[in-house]
Amino acid sequence: MQTRNPHNPERDRKIAEITEYFFGPVARVSKCHSQTNYCAIVMFEQAIPQRLVKLTNYNPHAIEAEIELYPRMAEAGVPVPKIEFTHRDYPSVTDPFMIMPLFSGAKLTAVCSQDVPDAVAACQSCGRLLRNLDTLFGTEFRELQTTGQSKEQFTAIQEGLDAPLDVSCLKQVDRRLACSTAEYLDEFRVPIERQLTHGQFHTENILTDEENRICVVDFGESIALSSPTRDLFYLLWSLQIWCQRDGNSPEARAVFDGCGPLSDEEVDQLRYWELVSYVNQANEAAKRSEDLSVVKAKILEFIRADSKGFMDWSSFAS
Repeated sequence: MQTRNPHNPERDRKIAEITEYFFGPVARVSKCHSQTNYCAIVMFEQAIPQRLVKLTNYNPHAIEAEIELYPRMAEAGVPVPKIEFTHRDYPSVTDPFMIMPLFSGAKLTAVCSQDVPDAVAACQSCGRLLRNLDTLFGTEFRELQTTGQSKEQFTAIQEGLDAPLDVSCLKQVDRRLACSTAEYLDEFRVPIERQLTHGQFHTENILTDEENRICVVDFGESIALSSPTRDLFYLLWSLQIWCQRDGNSPEARAVFDGCGPLSDEEVDQLRYWELVSYVNQANEAAKRSEDLSVVKAKILEFIRADSKGFMDWSSFAS
């Protein structure tokens, strides 16, 4: 077996050991993602389709949540990965993991960045999904929040989302800006819908295949009840930042075609989520003692100019 990963070869070896138990000799392990959890694509020596393995990095509760969620979500029509095996099927004690067929090696980020025409169809599917997610699985998720095996994980995510936006880290480095930001946030009609949302619905968490089907991953890390505009904002933000696709791009327009016209209130919510994202960036930079000049400038510009948003959200109103 040839293992290739400069970041964590020990995890690659563990993944190879696990997959060899289920499928036979492994030819190569190739890391594809490493944040909350460690994901790798496994190729085999024999003619066996590639598999995606997700292994705990620092949040085992997210994988446990997905093991509980995905079979139910798939049955409800939500495009999520199919789980073949988990740590519960393994003969020895190990960190939580999931083994899944490889839906596609193509993330929406790469597909959109390559100016592939099929990206438009995938983006339209994303718009439809974020608008219909609560209809498909909202009722069952509400039950899981209170009775499911992962209810503590779901509760922790929900409480973190419902908590007032924290500007304390920003206040430590710029008290005046923190106070102005807090006052400005108070003027928004804060989204109060309680619909099912992914929470990190961006192009890195969306896979697409040659038939323009999508598969959405990482629900276990941020799924909660909120406003669909939260998912819409992060999808459009990722198209702009990672794919260089602005609001006039075919991909962005396809997202809006999928989710349908926005009300004035929803437009205001998109502006709210944009400012929230800047504050979160500032807080994270402050925690790491990084330079805040760029994000501070974004916040100031947003507040002073009463910004329409980086995509001019009002242009998408019905």
